[in-house]
Amino acid sequence: MRTVRAGSGSEDVTGAAGDLATEQGAADVLRAVPALDDAEWRRHFEVNVLSAVRLIRACLPGMKERGWGRILDLASDSAAVIPAEMTTGVIHWQLVAVRENQVADDCGST
Repeated sequence: MRTVRAGSGSEDVTGAAGDLATEQGAADVLRAVPALDDAEWRRHFEVNVLSAVRLIRACLPGMKERGWGRILDLASDSAAVIPAEMTTGVIHWQLVAVRENQVADDCGST
């Protein structure tokens, strides 16, 4: 656990043990993970969605000027099929939606 904390640069690291191949093990791990409060949701949104919005905003004018460009973002497949236990999948879905909407608004297509 010390290694993970040191690598993450945060003391806010929680350990959880469970066999994720079993229903009981998965439930044990999920119980160890605290629910996200509003501040944590905002942080995930800032890191995963708004950072992409800002990057698109910065790069899109040059792409339009050149008449060509591509925007690639990396998000989990949970953006399309969000598991019930993965609330952060909503964040991945938002990233995809934001990118598509911003490009469509600025360029008329995705």
